[in-house]
Amino acid sequence: MHLSNLDLKVCDFTSRLPGPLAGSILSDLGARVVKLELENALDPFNPKNANSPEEMFGAWYKNLNASKEQLVIKSLESSEVKNVLEESDIALIPGNKKYSVLKELFPETLFIEVCGGSGNQKYLHDLNALFLTKSFKLHLEATNGDTLPYLPFAGVVFAQQIALEALGAYVESTSAKKENRKIYLDQAASRVLDKLWTNSLEDSETPKALHTGKYPCYNIYQSSDGQYIGLAAVENKFWIKFCEIFNLAFSLEDRFDESGRTGQSISKMFLSYTGKEIEELIGNSDICINLFPKKEKE
Repeated sequence: MHLSNLDLKVCDFTSRLPGPLAGSILSDLGARVVKLELENALDPFNPKNANSPEEMFGAWYKNLNASKEQLVIKSLESSEVKNVLEESDIALIPGNKKYSVLKELFPETLFIEVCGGSGNQKYLHDLNALFLTKSFKLHLEATNGDTLPYLPFAGVVFAQQIALEALGAYVESTSAKKENRKIYLDQAASRVLDKLWTNSLEDSETPKALHTGKYPCYNIYQSSDGQYIGLAAVENKFWIKFCEIFNLAFSLEDRFDESGRTGQSISKMFLSYTGKEIEELIGNSDICINLFPKKEKE
């Protein structure tokens, strides 16, 4: 069901990534979303905030809030807040006392509190939440802890959970008593990401798997001109076609070779071609290969 059919209205007081992304998801589904920011405490991702730390965050802010109505307010007691909340079905708020007062002032609105840690560690950033999951061991083992994940995966997962919980609470409120909810970053990250953790990975000294570069059929390579090549020829038909196109004498079993020899051969082969030559060889064949174009120098 498209949410516009429900005439769903959402008021978003959150900042940074998870809450605004949740609001954006609801907006994409057809809800009317209004983002409110305090004049003296703008969203840290807002480029107008003098303390905004990175240019990238400003771009994220624009993307996350492009489909929302936006209001800058002087205080939470302003008439603008009253007007928006009285029309809203759901309000996304940060989990702190300053915003909790709104629950008392507007008892008819359904409030979803976006919180950090559910235990003793109250304040968490994305990296802290990832460290609390078992699945993050895969990244640490694969990189020896030398690199951080480029994207805030825990925050993305959290945003999805906020949107789902908000919709679930709203549906329940239409047929039963309204119940405000608190959604926690650490619980959301563990609930989702640790479904990808298994006993076999727990018992492994080097917990690599298909998605973390264990096999040559699912890995990242490079061309002679530095383009990245994503090979994901896992199924029989894709591996066979891949070997045919590049004249490789590998068996089906070789795609799961853990010795490193097959991967080294494939790497050497790709390094003998430019990205353009690889694209020409592949043509219209669907063999689960993608090239990431090298950025041209200006």
